[in-house]
Amino acid sequence: MIVEFDAFDLINIAMYAERFHCVKVANQVPDVKKITTRYSSFAPHYLGAMGEFALRKGLGCSLDMTVTKLGSDIPDTIIKGWTAQIKTITYVGRDAEIPINSMEHFNAEILVGVKILNPLTCCILGYIHKGKFMEVHKVKDYSYGNRLMVGAEDLLPINTLPEKYKGIVPPTRARTTLTDPFDWLV
Repeated sequence: MIVEFDAFDLINIAMYAERFHCVKVANQVPDVKKITTRYSSFAPHYLGAMGEFALRKGLGCSLDMTVTKLGSDIPDTIIKGWTAQIKTITYVGRDAEIPINSMEHFNAEILVGVKILNPLTCCILGYIHKGKFMEVHKVKDYSYGNRLMVGAEDLLPINTLPEKYKGIVPPTRARTTLTDPFDWLV
């Protein structure tokens, strides 16, 4: 599924990423240089926010907009009753892989992979259930430590995800999306 952003989306993405960056700076959390030394922590937060907003726009799901010092154990969103963790990649070659730092960081029932195609467009690659991820993942080290990787070919199309709760309103821990870009300033 291809998702294109408009100017309003890009402003919201940048503000959301800046919130993460400001909280890290205020709490004196050092920039993570294990993925790239070319950017501050704003860049990976911006890329992750693009993936999260792609799901919000493409599927209409709410997002957990919580910003904490050391990350959150709350899933990013809920899709058709399934708690979901969103992972965004920028890889442009063949054989794309979705990374997780460790199984302790897999805090949802499904993982959704999103690929950034260009600054205005993302592709929702698909999803994989946690149990299946545990079966098919490979441990790889691309010079920044061992990570658990699953190939994009192992993901199922997002439109094939079944409803978890048929006719029942599922419990939710994910927060609602911002309706006003300045709601978080309160």
